[in-house]
Amino acid sequence: MQIQVGETWGKRQSTGSVTVYLVLKSDRRGKVTLQNLKMPTSIIETKGDKLESDGYFRVSDTPYVNLSSKRSVRTPIDKIARCPRTIDIFEGRADSEFPSIPQIQPELF
Repeated sequence: MQIQVGETWGKRQSTGSVTVYLVLKSDRRGKVTLQNLKMPTSIIETKGDKLESDGYFRVSDTPYVNLSSKRSVRTPIDKIARCPRTIDIFEGRADSEFPSIPQIQPELF
């Protein structure tokens, strides 16, 4: 049985609820490490062949985590175009200077 990292498995409890596990590790010898999704500190190691005989069933064939995703290259963001009527009060001053607020021109409104 082929078990991939990232698959989800479940086990029906005696109360009728289903506990869902995530496959953390899977090696060639069939050793599988499962993590309980409700209690992440609960980790179980078992053989892949014993999973079905112990009452586990596969919830999802596709891995929960996409391991083959490629990192996308970030494109630089273009400079934001401002409205031509916007007055820049910070233009032409040093960082330590207090901005001088220009008089509002009445013909703009």
